[in-house]
Amino acid sequence: MKMFVTTYDDMLKKVTELTLPETELILELGCSDGKLASLLYDNGVRHNYIGIDCIDWVIEYAKKNNPKMNFMCSTISDKMFMIKDANKIIALQIFEHLDNDEDIKVISEMKKGTSIIFSVPNFDAENHKRWFEFNGWKERYKDYLTYKYEAVFHKPTIKRLPNLHKTFLFKGIRK
Repeated sequence: MKMFVTTYDDMLKKVTELTLPETELILELGCSDGKLASLLYDNGVRHNYIGIDCIDWVIEYAKKNNPKMNFMCSTISDKMFMIKDANKIIALQIFEHLDNDEDIKVISEMKKGTSIIFSVPNFDAENHKRWFEFNGWKERYKDYLTYKYEAVFHKPTIKRLPNLHKTFLFKGIRK
């Protein structure tokens, strides 16, 4: 597993690298303000991208900053049918927020051969429903995904507690 001390922007650059080339529908779950969409657009993604987020003002901001990209305000459960049609799914910092086994439902709804790039944290926070110990994600998703890429991004923290907050980044293929 590759390890990086980095910023969120560096992780987005790696995700862009893992996503390209654009040949099929890319569905980003939890697209937030469209920062990744901007990077994808700058790297040639034009028509095959849809970003979904459940926060109205975030989607408006994403649309304002990426007027040529497609965004919609919705919950993941309301757009589950789109997961079946996508060829590439991006879900950064999303699975830890989903209720019960909704993360498993997202992955199980993917058609065989669909690629997914996702990240999960190793730390608890107020709005996290779950978080992962090192390799805990492998156990949770082992029946659904074959892993093609793994990395750990360390979030720099205060000097006394270095590297406590980590984000695990993965690229997998639906079995």
